[in-house]
Amino acid sequence: SDTDSVSCFGIEDGRLDLQVIGGIPGYTVTYELLDAMAPFNGTLNFTQSGEVQSLTNVPSGAYQVRVTDSAQPTANIVIDTITVGGPLKLQVRLTDNQEPLCFGDTDGFLRAEVILGTTTVNNPESQFTFEWNIPGENTPLLENIGAGEYAVTITDSRGCQASDTEFLPEAPELKIEANTVMVTDATCTGRMDGAITLNVSGGTSQTGNYTFEWSNNLNEFQVATFNSGLDPGTYSLTLTDDNN
Repeated sequence: SDTDSVSCFGIEDGRLDLQVIGGIPGYTVTYELLDAMAPFNGTLNFTQSGEVQSLTNVPSGAYQVRVTDSAQPTANIVIDTITVGGPLKLQVRLTDNQEPLCFGDTDGFLRAEVILGTTTVNNPESQFTFEWNIPGENTPLLENIGAGEYAVTITDSRGCQASDTEFLPEAPELKIEANTVMVTDATCTGRMDGAITLNVSGGTSQTGNYTFEWSNNLNEFQVATFNSGLDPGTYSLTLTDDNN
């Protein structure tokens, strides 16, 4: 027998040549791929010793081959195991990812991890090419990206490929709800009876709290959505979430 390995893991383009020699001509040959996910088997008939028949487009793996000749009254039976080889399974996984910290930011990143068989490949850029769905990006690390779906395809020297995709979500937009701002005017300068009340939403807050930095022309600060005891004037607010 002779074999050609499959070109890539999972591709059924291998070849298995079977030759029967000896015994009594008139042979029945059965073959079966062992431990297959789906049955792969069949029967071949050989008329003479030395004849060769080929199985093409076969998957990799160990095949049990059973040869029965035409001897009478008891046929001779030979059982053998023949292996069609092939490369290890190639996988790529997008790991070690960071989502953009704030709405509209482009500080996210993704890293492509290459697995050959069961082993993670170190320095994969020396053995594989990387192609992302962003033109010009061709390294394992994709940096400075915003929210969205990203895909990478890796290719080895045989032309075998593996792909993976990952979605980076957008952080909720941090905003002051304009329609909830309520202003109580001060009655006059010095009375300190004005007030501002408002609601905020979005952003990233593990505790549900935000940092409020109010300022006025006296450079005083309060941390709250309700700022009271105000004189007439113009006030500004800087709102910060957990991701700054």
